[in-house]
Amino acid sequence: MHGQIWFDESYSVALARESLADIWRIGAADVHPVLYYVALHGLYLIFGENLVVYRLFSCAGLVAAVMLGPTIVRRDFGARVGFWFSLLVGFCPYLLYLAEQIRMYSWTIAAIAYCLVMAVRVASAGASASRASWAGLVASSYLAACLHYYGALTAAALMVDVLVVLVLRRDRLATRRLLVLALVELVLYLPFALVLVRQAGSVSGGFWIPFALPRTIFELIWYPLLPESILSWLRTLPTLPRCAVEWGLVALAVAGAFAAAWAYVRYRAAGNTSPTAWRDALADPSREAVYLGVSAYLAVLALGAIASAALGTMVLYYRYLAIAFVCPALSLAVVLGANPERCATWGKAHEAPARRFQIALVAVLVMCAFVTFTHDAMSAYDPANGHALDTVRDAAEAEGEGEALPVVSAHITVGGVLAVSAPDVPQLYLNELLPMWGKAYEVYVPPLKNTDYIAAGASELQDGFIFVCKPEPEELAAAADSGDTGASALGNARVAEGDSDRVVPDQLRKLAKLPGVTVDEVIYVDRPYEGTYYAVARCSYHPGA
Repeated sequence: MHGQIWFDESYSVALARESLADIWRIGAADVHPVLYYVALHGLYLIFGENLVVYRLFSCAGLVAAVMLGPTIVRRDFGARVGFWFSLLVGFCPYLLYLAEQIRMYSWTIAAIAYCLVMAVRVASAGASASRASWAGLVASSYLAACLHYYGALTAAALMVDVLVVLVLRRDRLATRRLLVLALVELVLYLPFALVLVRQAGSVSGGFWIPFALPRTIFELIWYPLLPESILSWLRTLPTLPRCAVEWGLVALAVAGAFAAAWAYVRYRAAGNTSPTAWRDALADPSREAVYLGVSAYLAVLALGAIASAALGTMVLYYRYLAIAFVCPALSLAVVLGANPERCATWGKAHEAPARRFQIALVAVLVMCAFVTFTHDAMSAYDPANGHALDTVRDAAEAEGEGEALPVVSAHITVGGVLAVSAPDVPQLYLNELLPMWGKAYEVYVPPLKNTDYIAAGASELQDGFIFVCKPEPEELAAAADSGDTGASALGNARVAEGDSDRVVPDQLRKLAKLPGVTVDEVIYVDRPYEGTYYAVARCSYHPGA
C-alpha cells in the first residue's frame, strides 16, 4: 500500500487526528457526515497515523459488499445471482478506484448493498419477515445515512420503494411497522439532518462541482466503466476532440438502449416469448430485487437533479452516484442469473445471444478493472510523487538562513495535501487569490494558517516565500484551445528549458500581478497520483513597492 494522498484523503487524515468533539465541530462544516472520520479516529488511536491501515480499512468496505454475493445474496437468490452480484461489484472499475481511497465511499456502498438485500426481504415477505431482516434494514439504512448524504438519499429511496410494495399488497401490519421504524430512524438522524440543512445554505450557488454539457451527462452514464484517470484526462483535452468523444459515447449509450428495446419488441413480436416470460422466470424475491434496485437508482438520479435545480448548483455528481450503483447491480445480477428452467416459453432461442452478452460483459469488466488497477498502481508508486514534495521542501530551505521560507498556497486542494504531507514546513494559505477558506479547513491548522490578504502576512513573507499551485483541467483545456501557455505573465522568471511549454497555472499568474510580488524562478514537478503537476515558484515580496 502506497503513502500518497490527494486533497479529499488529506482531509480524512487530518480530521482523524482531532478529538471526537472537534471532529463533530469541524466536520459539521464539511459536506459529509462524520461517522467515517470517527472510525478513522479509532484507528488513529490504535495504530497512529498509518496510511496503510487507513487504506486497508477502506478496501475492507468493498470486500464486505462483494462478500454479500456468496453469502446472503446466494442464500436469497441462488448461486448464479450471487456470482453475478460479486462480479459486477468487485470488478466495477470505478468502485475499485473508490475502494482504495481514504474516504467513506466503500463503506457506504457496503451499507447500501446490505440495506438493499434486507429491503428485498421485507418487501417480499412483509409482516412475516424475520426480526433480523427488519433490524438489518433499519440499521444498515441508518449507517449509510451517517456515512454519506447520498447514502441517506439512497436508503430513503429504498424505504419508500418498500413502502409502495407493502401498500400495494395491502399488508397493513408491515406498513405500520415500516412507518414507525422510519420515524424512529428520522428522529435519531435529526442532528445530521440539521447540519445538512445548514450546509445546503452554504452550498447553494457556491459548490465546486460544475455543470457542463456534454461532460456531466457523459460522466453520469459511463462512470462505472471508466477509471477516474480517464475522466480527469478527458477534461484536459481541447474542446473539439473532448466534445466529440463525450457526445459520441452519450449517443452510443442512447443508441444501445434503443437497440436493446427494439430487439426485445421484435423478439416478442416473433412469438419467441410470452408476456409473462420474465414474471415466470423471476419468482419472489427476484421481482422485488429488480424493482427496488432500478427504481431506487432512478430515484436518486431524479432527486439529485431536483436538489441541483433547487440549490442553483450541481450536487448530482458521479462519484456520489456510485454509492447507489449496487442497486442496479443487484437488479442486473438477478436478470443475468435467472433460471431458464422456471419458464417454459424461455426456449433455446435466447440462449446463445444471452451467453454472448454475458461473456462480453465479463470481458469488458475484467479489462476495464485491469486497466484501472494497473494505472492506479503505476501512478501511486511513481517516484515522481515523492520528488514533488521533496522539491517543495528543498525550495523552502534553499535560501532560508536557519529557517525555512514559508510555503504559500492559494487553493485548498494544494494547501491541504502539503499540510498533511509536509507538516514540518511553515505554510500560509493566501485567501486573496481564491476566497474559499472556511471553518472546515481549520483541520489543517497548524501547520497551515490563513491570511486574507498578502499584506497581512508581510512580516512572514518579506524574506521571500515559496508559492505552490497546480493547473486545473479546464486551464489545460483552454490553453490547448488557444495555444497560450501564459508564460508571459511570469516576466523574467527563470524556468527550466524543458518546462517552457508548460501551462502556467492561473493562480500563479494572479500572484504575479499582486503589488510587491516578483516571481523569481519556477520549477515544474509532476505529481502522478493527483494526475497533474505542481508549479513551485520562488518569490520575492516587497510591501509598498
